[in-house]
Amino acid sequence: MHGYLSWWLGGIALGGITILFRALTGRTLGVSGSWRKVAFWRQEHANDKAAQSVTQHQDSAANALLAATLAEFGNDALITPAVANDRTQHAVKPRQPVPWTAHLVFLFCMALGGFVWALMTGNLHLQFELSAIHSRISGGFGNMSFMLLVGGFFVGMGTQMAGGCSSGHGLSGCSNFSWGSLLATAIFFATAVVAANLIKVVLS
Repeated sequence: MHGYLSWWLGGIALGGITILFRALTGRTLGVSGSWRKVAFWRQEHANDKAAQSVTQHQDSAANALLAATLAEFGNDALITPAVANDRTQHAVKPRQPVPWTAHLVFLFCMALGGFVWALMTGNLHLQFELSAIHSRISGGFGNMSFMLLVGGFFVGMGTQMAGGCSSGHGLSGCSNFSWGSLLATAIFFATAVVAANLIKVVLS
C-alpha cells in the first residue's frame, strides 16, 4: 500500500468529514478553531455553564428584561409594528454551544486516524526529522525544531487573524461560498506554489 491516499479518495474523505462534523455539532469544521477551544478549555467551560444557565432561566430573564423596559420607557414600549411582530414570531432559537470536549475528541480522532493509517500501510516508525529535504533546508534537527516552533507560532497567530485555517476556509468556507474563504484559500494555494518553486530552485 502507498503511504498516502489517492487525491480523489482524500477529497471524498475530507468532504465526508466536513459534512459529518456539521451534522453532529451544527458547526463548520475548522482545526484551528478546535485547537483554540481545547487550549482555552477553562474559559470555554465557564462559557458553556453561563450559556446553559441563561437557557435554563429564559423565562426569568425575559421577565426581568420586560420589567426593566417598562420602567425605562413605559407601556408605549410594548407597542410594536406588525412587521416586528412577524419577525418575533419567526425568531430563530439560539444554538446550543458545542462543549470543548467535543473538539478534544475531534482532535484525538485526527491523531488516531493518522496512527491507524500508518499502521495499516507499514509506515509506523519513530522519526526525528520530517524528511531529508527539510533537514537540508534547516541544517539539522535543532534548527528544524526551532523553525517548526516559530512557524507554528506564526501559523497560529495568522489563523486567528484570518478567522480560520486552511481547513476552516478551504473546506467549510468554500463549501458555503464565503467570499472571504474563497479569497483566503486562493492565497493559501498561491503562496504554497510560490514557496514550493522557490525551494526547488534553491535546492537545485
